[in-house]
Amino acid sequence: MPYRWKLLIVVLTVTCGPAPFSPAQGEQRAVTVQPVIAMPGCFEGVAAAESGDIYTSDQVTCGIFHVRPDETITLLADIYEKPNPNTDVGTVGMAVSKNGDVWVIFLTWDPATHGVWRITPDGKAKLAVPLSPTEVIVPNGLVFDPEGNLYITESHAGSIWKASRDGSAKLWLQHEMLAPPEGHDYGANGIDYRDGALYVANTDQGTVVRVPVNMDGSPGKPSILAKGIIGADGLAFDKSGTLYIVNAYASQLVRLTTLGKIEVVVDKGLDHPASIAFGKSPVGMVKAYITNFGEYTTNERPNLVRVDLPALPSRD
Repeated sequence: MPYRWKLLIVVLTVTCGPAPFSPAQGEQRAVTVQPVIAMPGCFEGVAAAESGDIYTSDQVTCGIFHVRPDETITLLADIYEKPNPNTDVGTVGMAVSKNGDVWVIFLTWDPATHGVWRITPDGKAKLAVPLSPTEVIVPNGLVFDPEGNLYITESHAGSIWKASRDGSAKLWLQHEMLAPPEGHDYGANGIDYRDGALYVANTDQGTVVRVPVNMDGSPGKPSILAKGIIGADGLAFDKSGTLYIVNAYASQLVRLTTLGKIEVVVDKGLDHPASIAFGKSPVGMVKAYITNFGEYTTNERPNLVRVDLPALPSRD
């Protein structure tokens, strides 16, 4: 490896404080934020396999890291020949398919490399879904549905693209609810799938948008599930059906309660969090892995942290 890195084992205990957008009322909860990876770089994507293994990537080096359930860490693959000094390009959203392949967006604006790459468990990487840099300008989030269809968010125009099994991608939905506000840069960003619908964070509108998937695979009518989260970036459902959203601008983790209210669960210990995924958790607990994008630094700032907190009652 062309750089040096090490793990931190310090446990930070943080207590959630006041939030800028009316969190659910109730007693404050103490949660732990455990650093997992600390190295120079800007970590963006994170994804979980059904096994509980976690995968994450550094946008600067474009290295793909494998975090096992015991939190031992190995470098799975490098998909760029040298460290990338331009953090406006690099690896972003990630997903893991049922067969254990890791899929990651490589944003380069070069037609030869711009798109979604597939990394097999033996570390072999290949461009699997080429994307046109003039049509899919800022691909950002990835998710598979239960049938294996791959959905890709595009933040600049506010759209969702759908990839077929032959590796081609077509525009699935473009909508004003997915677009950034005028004069802003980021619309559709993090994405997850649950119970026949896609859920998309619109970063600069500060909303979470629900898009039903019709029986024929076409998009249904979008609706606003939540609003008032300016900076909403990555999002994911835990196993109980609770939706968690990382707020990059406020450096917070929030979730939607069973009453549909926004509750801040972490407002300390995060540094421009970008993505979230869930590892295997004990009953009644949530083990969330969050990337701290922050700014490029040579300091040993945690790039990937684990947040342990009580789970909400199941919505199933």
